[in-house]
Amino acid sequence: MKRCALAPLIWLGIPILGAIAGALALLTGGWSGDPGSQERSRAPQRIVSTARTPTEILFAIGAGDQVAGVCRYCEWPEDAKALPKVGGYYDLDFEALVALSPDLVVLQGGAQVHEELARKIRALGIETLSVEWETVEDVFGAIRELGERTGHAGEARVLATKIGQELDRVRSRVAGLERPSVLVLVAREPGAIRGMTAAGPGTYLGQLLDVAGGTNALAARDAHYPQVSAEELVAAAPDVILEVEAGQDTSEARHREVLELWSVLGSIPAVARGQIHLLAEDYLVVNGPRLGQAARRLAEVLHPEAFPE
Repeated sequence: MKRCALAPLIWLGIPILGAIAGALALLTGGWSGDPGSQERSRAPQRIVSTARTPTEILFAIGAGDQVAGVCRYCEWPEDAKALPKVGGYYDLDFEALVALSPDLVVLQGGAQVHEELARKIRALGIETLSVEWETVEDVFGAIRELGERTGHAGEARVLATKIGQELDRVRSRVAGLERPSVLVLVAREPGAIRGMTAAGPGTYLGQLLDVAGGTNALAARDAHYPQVSAEELVAAAPDVILEVEAGQDTSEARHREVLELWSVLGSIPAVARGQIHLLAEDYLVVNGPRLGQAARRLAEVLHPEAFPE
């Protein structure tokens, strides 16, 4: 997945004075500040979004009324739930798509499989827009692109500023605190300590972990989402383990089961200290306009002392 060359200065630790203005200027690549630069009447009015990230962005910038259909996994905001579904990203229902008479289909960019899907859709006479959302900086770019394409450039700028400020506030809360080594698991075989996939430092979760005052236990791994073995985890010795899965059971009984499961690796500091947390919030698995909320949630788990309220 291609990564954006420019990182948002707001969350990279640049001093606050002037950071927001400077960061937005870089992130938007000379974004024109005129909300009327693109006539709303010329913007697409029947957009189909094939993934959760663009759907959330479209609604967050005020373009929800222009969305005609979404993917089956799009459940936020509430208004998106009621829209017609066109299947999933990798099993797109072309019949349902065409039936919606879209004038724009938003796709994920950056990979050959995505480009092939875009070509198939354009062959039907439908315009496409491919945006990337692998990293935090990708999301800022996606917000800009979707804002310009839909006639909501001004609202997109406001959203970008809001997210930057939220990330800045989280970073300020944890500044100066000890940074624990953290393993962020995004997949694990049920009932076993195997089949594990973790978020590497180059992913949005890895970047949010940095904002939240943690250090990625797999910082030396180049892969975005590496598979990891029990032996590797023992060697990495994380202080905290976060199991991220939207909608999972986070009850006390379930937590006890997970602690018992991990007890076979008692030499890992996180296991020995009971620092294994189950996170089920959906905004943690969608790299989109709720990035600030996700960063705060991670920070609350890693540094509860910084969030007494």
